[in-house]
Amino acid sequence: IGLGIPAEPLFRSDDKDIDLGKIFRFLMMQSKLIISFALIVFALSFLSYIYAPKNYSIKSLLQYEAFDQNVFDPSQALQIAPPNASADISNMIQLYESRTNYLKVIQDLKLNITINDLDDGESIDINITTDKNDPVVSKDLRFSFSKNDYSLLDDDSNEIQTSKYGQQISYNDLKISINSANLKEYRSLKINFMNPQSLYSSFKGRMDVRSLATSNSFFKNEGLITVSYVTEDIDLGREIINYANY
Repeated sequence: IGLGIPAEPLFRSDDKDIDLGKIFRFLMMQSKLIISFALIVFALSFLSYIYAPKNYSIKSLLQYEAFDQNVFDPSQALQIAPPNASADISNMIQLYESRTNYLKVIQDLKLNITINDLDDGESIDINITTDKNDPVVSKDLRFSFSKNDYSLLDDDSNEIQTSKYGQQISYNDLKISINSANLKEYRSLKINFMNPQSLYSSFKGRMDVRSLATSNSFFKNEGLITVSYVTEDIDLGREIINYANY
């Protein structure tokens, strides 16, 4: 004889309440651990934000005008821009972003030369060039300085060449000239040289040149160009932008 016995539910409501209660009590018991863990994560995130290198975008605004535009003649100054006005601005941007221009900025500002262990207020006026067209050329050099001259040293600090300030020396494929050394005490310093071409890609990636000119520009052959450079050093960024715009 079959008896109709109701099947027991797999999950009872009181079991659910007991499970939730156990979880709640467990969390309450571990609250100090959870709060401590959260505070540690917050502190590490905050310290990472504070001490992480910060990049700044240094921006400038340039105005381009055609040289033949007579701004004193209203009949010409108020002419609508001709079809080739935007092309002129585009050509100017291409010249600005040209490899030759960027390499000149790198070399003239000596962005490819790093002088290590200089103290505040110290400076060395040094020029290093290479005849090699190899973009991966990188040399670690060591110099010693005195009042009237400087010396190129080898890895064992032995003198290779000595020269007066302002006079050039040649070393392998490098031409080196140190015009002056403003040091608190004369000592040897390590100087790193890189071929300017090896910095071209990274320099170009930090530069951004674009036109703000519109197709309905009111003034003839006129446009605005923004130039920005991303760097961690604000003063260096300003120097680069000012020199590149010159």
